[in-house]
Amino acid sequence: MINKNILFLAFSFLLANFSMIICVEDVSKQYELVEEALFLGNSRIMLYDSTQKPKKKLGVISISKASYLKPLSEVPKALAEKSSGFLEIFSLVGVLTTKKYDFEKTLVLGDLYIFPDLRGKGYAKNLVEKACKKVFESGADTIVLIPQPFEYIDGKQVILSDKPGYQSKVEKLMKLYGKCGFTKIDSEQNFMVLSKKQSDPITTIKS
Repeated sequence: MINKNILFLAFSFLLANFSMIICVEDVSKQYELVEEALFLGNSRIMLYDSTQKPKKKLGVISISKASYLKPLSEVPKALAEKSSGFLEIFSLVGVLTTKKYDFEKTLVLGDLYIFPDLRGKGYAKNLVEKACKKVFESGADTIVLIPQPFEYIDGKQVILSDKPGYQSKVEKLMKLYGKCGFTKIDSEQNFMVLSKKQSDPITTIKS
C-alpha cells in the first residue's frame, strides 16, 4: 500500500494551485524579477522588461525544494512509469539519493519558458543566471534540473517527448544550461547540476 502522504507530495510537485507574490526586485534599469510563492514552498521567478509601459513579461522559471521530492524514492517504479514527466522526477530523486546529495541544500530548477515571439534574444540565459544567483544567495549549495522541453497548448503545459525533434530540443536546452555553468550529473542521464563553487561567474554577475 502506497503511503497517501507520498502521493500527495508527488502530485503536488506537478500541480501548484496557490500563488502569491513574495518579492519584486529591480535588477537593472531594463529588467525586473518578480518571485511568486507557490504550493508546498515552491516558487517561480518571472523576468520582465521594465522599460516598456506596461512592463512586458519575458519568461518564467520555477524553483522547487529537493527536500519535498525525497519521499518519491519510496514510490514504486511501476507507478512512476505511468507518466513520463513523473518518471523523470522519480529518476532524478534516485540519482540524488545514490550520489548522496544534501536534499536540504539542493533546489530544483525547472519549467523554463520564454514566450515564442521573444526567443533567440538571450532572455533564457539571462533568466537562468539571475534565478541561479538568487537561489545561491538564499543559502542553497546545489541546483539540479531536468532539461525537459514543453509548450503551452490550449493553456496547458504539454511535454514534447512524443513530438518530432524532441531530442534536438533537449540538446539545445542542455547547451543553454551549459553556458550558464551546468554540467551533467552522470553519463547515463540528462540531469544537470550546478554547485555554488562552480557558479562563481554567476554569483558575481552584475545585476
